[in-house]
Amino acid sequence: MKVKFNKDCVIDKKEIENAVFKNENIEFEGYTATRDFQLTANKILAFFLSACKKECFLSSLAYSSSELLGNADKANIKRCFCEECNLDINNPIDYEAAMIDFKVEISSNLKHYRELQEKNRLYIKYNLSYIDGVISLKIINKATLTDDEKLKIRKKFERARQYHSIEEAYTTIDQSEGSGLGIIIIVLMLKQIGLGPECFNIESKNGETISSVLIPA
Repeated sequence: MKVKFNKDCVIDKKEIENAVFKNENIEFEGYTATRDFQLTANKILAFFLSACKKECFLSSLAYSSSELLGNADKANIKRCFCEECNLDINNPIDYEAAMIDFKVEISSNLKHYRELQEKNRLYIKYNLSYIDGVISLKIINKATLTDDEKLKIRKKFERARQYHSIEEAYTTIDQSEGSGLGIIIIVLMLKQIGLGPECFNIESKNGETISSVLIPA
C-alpha cells in the first residue's frame, strides 16, 4: 500500500503517522524538483521521522534528499534537451555535444524545459518507508542512466572512499559542474553516522533511475 501526495495536496501529519504505523509507503510525486517541491519533501520527511522517532537522521536525510532530487531533476531535463536537439543521449558524441550548450540554454529557457518535463511525463517520485525498523528513502525519476553516467557515478563512489571527513572533501574537490561533490558528501554523511557505502545506491531498472538511502534498524 502507498499513501500518495502531489504538489496540490495538503500534507497531513496525521496521515503520515498512520502510514508509518501501518508500514505503508509514503510517496510524493511531481514533474519538477522546484524549490517548492523540495520544501514539501522536507516537510514530509520531518513528519515521517517524527512518527518513526528517528529525528536524529533529519539533517543527513534532508541533505541527501535535496542532492538526489536535484540530480533527478537535472537528468530529466537533459533528456528533454537532447530530444529537442535531435541528439541521442546514449551516444557519447551526441551527449558531449549536448552538454556544451546545456547549462546556458537551461538557465535562459528553464520554463520551457519545465513544461517539456510534464508534457513528456518525466516524473520524479519521493518515496519513504519504515518497515521492520529500516528507514528507506528513494528518489525515482523517469530516465535510465547512460553507460557514461553509470561510469561517472561509480567513480564518485570510489572517490568518496579516499576521504576521511566532509571537510576534507570540501577543501579538496573542485566544486564545479560535474564534480560529483553531492554524492561524495552523502557517502561521507552516512559514514559519520556509522553507515557504509552499501546503504546508498543508484541504479536503473524498468525505465527508471532509483537513488536509495537505507538506514538499518
